[in-house]
Amino acid sequence: MKVWPLTSVDLAVVSHIMATGRPWLPESTDYWLWKECFGDTSFVAFEGDRAAGGVLACVNQSRPCDLYIDQVAVDPAWRGQGVTSHLIGAVESEARKRCCTRLWLSTDPVNPAVRAWPPLGFIELGLRKDFKGPGR
Repeated sequence: MKVWPLTSVDLAVVSHIMATGRPWLPESTDYWLWKECFGDTSFVAFEGDRAAGGVLACVNQSRPCDLYIDQVAVDPAWRGQGVTSHLIGAVESEARKRCCTRLWLSTDPVNPAVRAWPPLGFIELGLRKDFKGPGR
């Protein structure tokens, strides 16, 4: 599996693979913005010429030592095959290059993907406040 930065991936491919994360991901996202502003901290994983998953991540402008993972999506045909591990590995590598000291994400506790995070080294800090509203 190869992982490419968003800067080198066609926007239609990005849009298609991120749509596989619904209903947990937004119905629409400005992928052009992600590619232009956060394209070197966001990635798409490919097996051959087929996109298997994607991750959108960005450095916090107020705290440049923090890298935040905003969205992760894996095509259902590729779930359970290590795609998330490859994507998070690419984000971790970029975080190290930037001397970031914290890599973090937030997730809905009822999202089935929540089980993916502990094996990748993420720890639960608990619900601080539900800013997005029920079910989001």
